[in-house]
Amino acid sequence: MAPGQLDRIESNTVVFFEFAELTEGVETMKQTIRYLGFLALALVCLGLPMTFAVGQKPKGRDDDDDKMQAAQAGMENARRLHLAYAMEQLGMENKAPDALIAAGRLFLMVPRKMGKLDPAKDKKISLEADKGDDGKEGTTAKSEDYEAHARRLFNAALEMSKKDQGIKKLIDEAALTKPPGTKGNVEGPKSITRTLAPGGRDVWYFKFEPNLPGYVSVAAGLKMHIEVLRPTGEAIADVSYPSAEATFTPTNDAKWTVRVHNVSGKTNTYTLTTN
Repeated sequence: MAPGQLDRIESNTVVFFEFAELTEGVETMKQTIRYLGFLALALVCLGLPMTFAVGQKPKGRDDDDDKMQAAQAGMENARRLHLAYAMEQLGMENKAPDALIAAGRLFLMVPRKMGKLDPAKDKKISLEADKGDDGKEGTTAKSEDYEAHARRLFNAALEMSKKDQGIKKLIDEAALTKPPGTKGNVEGPKSITRTLAPGGRDVWYFKFEPNLPGYVSVAAGLKMHIEVLRPTGEAIADVSYPSAEATFTPTNDAKWTVRVHNVSGKTNTYTLTTN
């Protein structure tokens, strides 16, 4: 690489969250809550800035630097959102109010200006939906403001705990959470929530800004077959788990593919997020 150029982060990082198996072997709800408490703490700590390797900033590259900074902040926010949806799924499945509170706090850490993945309006996005075993295509949930989503989770946690005062105190503290400051003109990440019948499959196509960090994730309640493919067809993710995320740096504006196939045998809801 020539001196002064930004590094192209060619190595891809793929992180998989096996949420369906997180509580395997846990025999009591007390143990489950304790486990979720440690996990929630770890997730909330991800509010700290994430950094990417870049080269020395050359003169006259202010615009490029601003774009890189905005892309990095967008990825950080998208990852928080992915973790929030995944933690929500875990809390609902395990009846764990602590997890719902952690999820709510993560939602509040995302900038209020939310983005919506809308293939009908965004030319850089397209969706092909395959019908499930029941002959029906997947359905899209109504978008919801992140702050309103957090309040709904806090209410659910309080009801789940039978209005336990300790849980109420945790909710009151979490409700004070504000998005961390970010420089530059940064919008919130884009997401969409879809429900698939058994056997249903969605195939998404995305175009990302060349030479800037790209991010995509899927968080579902049950097992999905999740694939993330380069424009060449090479898979950087190919797993059967409820949740997965991938980061990468595209070198051009060719289409990336994300396939989400419901292999759980039950109706399954997922949220797809990008930066």
